Amino acid sequence: MLRVATFNIWNNKETWSIRRKAIIDEIIRINPDIIALQEVPNLKELEWILKEVGINHYSFMPYPDYDEGLAILS
Repeated sequence: MLRVATFNIWNNKETWSIRRKAIIDEIIRINPDIIALQEVPNLKELEWILKEVGINHYSFMPYPDYDEGLAILS
């Protein structure tokens, strides 16, 4: 069975460090095959998440004129 998850990770700088840990923990807990993320703060933060959950394949597309964007992970 293919497991797919999607998260709007709500880019809010004031609470990001707390939410980043919760997002990482949830991805590890549910162990999906494909993950879609909305409101990714920037590529650096996405790479941190990828490292922590052990995912190597991804695509990141920033919104026009912003560092924030969308990501697909597998």
